[in-house]
Amino acid sequence: MKQYKLIGVDGLPYLSAEPGSLGGYRRGSTRIYGQINCKNALGWIAKGHYVPYRMFFKDAATAIKVGFRACRKCEP
Repeated sequence: MKQYKLIGVDGLPYLSAEPGSLGGYRRGSTRIYGQINCKNALGWIAKGHYVPYRMFFKDAATAIKVGFRACRKCEP
């Protein structure tokens, strides 16, 4: 069975049988979450950025609880 690595409400990664519904980016003090198919994030990924700093969340409440803000492009 495939396992997905998500970030929990404690800010630590855990394995889940279900994929996350939101993607996130954390580098330095920047912490942003948004839709998996966010055009802005996908553009940066296509250029070779974001990937080492990418993470996934079950829901927005979890992302907010660990200090992420919503993407201004896909989660206005």
